[in-house]
Amino acid sequence: MTVRKVVTSYDLPIPRITHEVAQATLRRMLTSLRMICLIDSFGSHGSRKMQRFWWLYLVFFCSGMSALVFETVWFRQAGLVLGNSVWASSMVLASFMAGLALGNLAAGLFGRRCRFPVRVYGILEVLIGAVGVGLVLGFPHLNSWLVPVLRPYADQLLLLNSMRLAVSFGLMLIPTVAMGATLPLMVSGLTAHDSRFGEQLGRLYACNTFGAMAGALGCELFLIPTLGLRDTGFTAGACSLIAGLAAIAFGGGLKRESSDHPQKFDAAEASATPAISRFQQARFYLATFLCGGILLALEVVWFRYMVLFNFGNSRVFAVMLAIVLAGIAIGGLIASRLSRSARAPALVPWLALASSLLTLLTYAIPAWMTVREKGNWGSDLEGWSTFFRALPVMLPVSLLSGALFPLIGQALRREQESESTTAGRLTLCNTLGAAVGALLGGFVLLPFLGMENSLILLGLLYAVVAVLCVSPEEPGQPSSRNRLMLSVVVVLLTAFLIHEVGIGRRVLDKVASRYVNRNTKIVALREGSIDTLMYAETRLLDQPLYHRLITNTHSMSATDPTCQQYMRMYAYLPVALHPAPRKACLISFGCGVTAKALTDTKELESIDIVDISRDILDLNEVVYPDPVEQPLRDPRVRVHIEDGRFHLQMTEERYDLITSEPPPPKGAGIVNLYSREYFQLIHDRLADGGMVTYWVPYHDISPGDGRAIIRAFCDVFTNGSVWVGSGDNWMLFGIRGAHPLVDVARFRRQWDSPLVGPMLRGLAFESPEQFGAYFIADRDQLTEWLSTTEPVVDNYPQRISPTDKVVFKDADYVGWLKSDSARERFQKSEHIRGVWPKDLIDAASPHFQERNYIHDLNCVPPNRMSEWRFGSLAAIHHLQTKTKLRTPVLWSLNSSHQHEAAVAKLMEREADNSQVLTHRAHFALADHDFNGAAKLYERVLTKLSPQTAEYQRCWLRNIYALCMAARADDARLIVTSHAPTSALKTTAAEDWKYLHETFDLPQLAPATAEEADE
Repeated sequence: MTVRKVVTSYDLPIPRITHEVAQATLRRMLTSLRMICLIDSFGSHGSRKMQRFWWLYLVFFCSGMSALVFETVWFRQAGLVLGNSVWASSMVLASFMAGLALGNLAAGLFGRRCRFPVRVYGILEVLIGAVGVGLVLGFPHLNSWLVPVLRPYADQLLLLNSMRLAVSFGLMLIPTVAMGATLPLMVSGLTAHDSRFGEQLGRLYACNTFGAMAGALGCELFLIPTLGLRDTGFTAGACSLIAGLAAIAFGGGLKRESSDHPQKFDAAEASATPAISRFQQARFYLATFLCGGILLALEVVWFRYMVLFNFGNSRVFAVMLAIVLAGIAIGGLIASRLSRSARAPALVPWLALASSLLTLLTYAIPAWMTVREKGNWGSDLEGWSTFFRALPVMLPVSLLSGALFPLIGQALRREQESESTTAGRLTLCNTLGAAVGALLGGFVLLPFLGMENSLILLGLLYAVVAVLCVSPEEPGQPSSRNRLMLSVVVVLLTAFLIHEVGIGRRVLDKVASRYVNRNTKIVALREGSIDTLMYAETRLLDQPLYHRLITNTHSMSATDPTCQQYMRMYAYLPVALHPAPRKACLISFGCGVTAKALTDTKELESIDIVDISRDILDLNEVVYPDPVEQPLRDPRVRVHIEDGRFHLQMTEERYDLITSEPPPPKGAGIVNLYSREYFQLIHDRLADGGMVTYWVPYHDISPGDGRAIIRAFCDVFTNGSVWVGSGDNWMLFGIRGAHPLVDVARFRRQWDSPLVGPMLRGLAFESPEQFGAYFIADRDQLTEWLSTTEPVVDNYPQRISPTDKVVFKDADYVGWLKSDSARERFQKSEHIRGVWPKDLIDAASPHFQERNYIHDLNCVPPNRMSEWRFGSLAAIHHLQTKTKLRTPVLWSLNSSHQHEAAVAKLMEREADNSQVLTHRAHFALADHDFNGAAKLYERVLTKLSPQTAEYQRCWLRNIYALCMAARADDARLIVTSHAPTSALKTTAAEDWKYLHETFDLPQLAPATAEEADE
């Protein structure tokens, strides 16, 4: 019971499968529930009398289903009001668990006085439904009175979190207390006519957990996508109401004999359950506390482990939740059967010991398999690969934990006054343990011990549970303590071996291998309270070029030229258009590229940086080791460790610029940073004439997802537009109201800055008018395209599908990027005429075709918009002869301004290195120093093997440089006398064909048969 409620507090819906399979599964679960209960009870003491009350198991199944749905909706809505930071979520979790614990305590203290416990349960269920629906209706309206109360304490974290705890506890007090009392009351009611306490506890525990699974499946697959959050809450309320009314109407037959004289412990069960001392009772309660804490902490660690192999969307998390709930439910059913045995409680230490060993082994075996795998992960949005990887890790331990709870309850039952007292105290300990375990897992174990050491510690704690639950030795019985102690030694040895082998480190290395190559290595690793973070560094020899931030398995941000182009554009474009920007806010820090663009803008007077993770900010020292360059150390910067939505709700600032690059919207819990309500919040925090730039990662979403996000934005910003940031990274641009049109001199001022100007030119914005070529369409031009699309709103989060695949060849996507139509829309746009200097509108037109090629350079996977292949000599020749652009030439040659900075530092000691020479040749070629480029390429060729592809590329570029230097005769001589010894590969053959046709070069000698085979 308790485990089910804590697991779902992470707001993780259940995996997506086909609707037909899900419907059939739910039907089978509901149809067979009665048969399970009847068959399981057939022939047991008092069970024939209980067969007519089979419907109570169905009622409790519905109770678990409604509780799960309510909990999912409440936690989503609470996150919108109180924030989704790790501290805010923890406060909501703590208040929820506190309410459950109070309900457990109340049932333990007063449950024995109820003569009609099933009817009291029914009343509580009706209360849960009524108050739960009230919360669903009330949560969206809390901000109007809650924000003024919390706003004065926004920068006082301790006091703010205390107030969050008080608010969430007060709101959820009544329904959570009622939820906490339901299991003890139902146990008390059923044991009034069938006194086998352990059997009834196990069945009810299983039915309730199976109900939670059904509720989660229905919530994810049917209710939220179809009805939205609010109507999903109404459905949960209806479920609670039906269950409650059924219990009230038909529960009168389950009456306790007297409220003053508790029911006697059944003689048969008494003989089967040895008496235990008060000290032993305390040990059992401590074991129950540990069981709840261990399993919840394990879930936190398991979830972190599994998202190393798949992007952490809601379906991937849901797969893991379903496995854990299935294990708990099956374990409860098994325990109900085992409890019929005279020696069932004696199995508890052995089950705990088995849990200990399985926690270690089931982690080690799949981890070993993972290390041996050759493929990459992260593309399975449905989560099925996670299912097969997680099943052997989570199911065995969850099953044994589900069995431990009822069996410990049976061992304790004899010494308690009533069934409700036993169940109440048992669930109280389990609930408190679960609350502590969930918090310790995220805040203590992972940050301080790491994933592997945390798993080892939790596995050993199960061995502690085994020791605590050892029963007193009976005279004449062979001692089991020695066998148990020997087994504990085996567990300790297993833990030691796993630690020494270092499987966890190997798994992390395997995950990192997706981003590691000859020039790239991992330079920082931190297992934080939210994510496992890694920084990969790419070097030219020993000089850093750029960095990549990896969260779990996903590349979240980077400082390479492709990423820098759009991240800095998000700051530079509005700064160019705003007449006097003074206050800026950056939401989501990433690698700090946009933050650095803001701190480089000297006219800004204050910069607020908001991020949910302290670890991400701390690790940024890897990217900016120089304190002078570190944007977080700029005196104008104020850092807020909070989620962006809550910060905008709390702040009274009005910003001239808000820019944001949140995680991809398919990530679990991220969708609310792409909803219409959130964009409205951004609009309200802008000053008059203020501007917003917002990231839309088209490479991570489906076309339908992209339209839903853009529709939500355009519903709020009537003066808005969509731009290409870089490759498939689009940008939403909006203005609150109107602002004075800047003149050309004001627009150009950043190119005159000694700090910003070189960076702009190094990112292919070599002239101010180039910005215009990144325009796609304004709001009015998008109206027809968006007319059939519903916007993303808080109530319908699955309008961004967790699983739909990316479609790069979508006709709409490609159509909007075509240079001719985009140029026409730019010239006709009323929005552009209102924000863009008139003299620069026509000047931008020639750059649209160039933008398509730059788009191709920056797209992964390539999504061809231009006529040229990536890095082809045809493209380079066009850029050299038809434009004045330098940076795209460098990018075509796999070089950049970052390589220039690195080469400058390497010249004193590595001037003759082949890599340094190659990039120097690239620089000369981009600068139209063709003679210098040819000389450098010739030096490179002397250092390379003629059989390599790199030799062929440099040889062709040498020929091209000679031709461009008007040295065609020298080029012809090289072609006839110094051609590569191997046949040209495909791309090199295409480049040779272009050179041959363009510069009238002689044919190469045909390749030999051996060369052709190569």
